[in-house]
Amino acid sequence: MQNLPHVAQVDAAIDMETLLKSFISVPDQHQGTSGEIYKLDV
Repeated sequence: MQNLPHVAQVDAAIDMETLLKSFISVPDQHQGTSGEIYKLDV
């Protein structure tokens, strides 16, 4: 249980990265499927 705060921090960082990337990415391949691939539109 001592590692729980560290795991939560890593999880939050991954969630934040995903959120931020969602604003600058567009679907590239396999649109509408679970294997959808995105490219960054910068």
